[in-house]
Amino acid sequence: MTESKTVKIPSLKLNARNLLTYIVHFKEKHPNSPCFIPKCPNNDLANHLRAVEILEEHKLIRVSRESNPYTNWVATALITRENFQ
Repeated sequence: MTESKTVKIPSLKLNARNLLTYIVHFKEKHPNSPCFIPKCPNNDLANHLRAVEILEEHKLIRVSRESNPYTNWVATALITRENFQ
């Protein structure tokens, strides 16, 4: 019998929580495809990039910043959907 490791999700602002949900669900649906950071909604790029940094600080995602525009950065979820509920 295996037990899943429960991850304590810190309280996140709406932008960060939506971004985390997107990345976790993308990983589940497309396990062999890279998940690129989505375009910034509402033209608020500073808050969008801050949400990415916050998720990295809490070790919930990992981002590969090997290209210039942020929409080509590849995000990897470090948690699963079961741990995210």
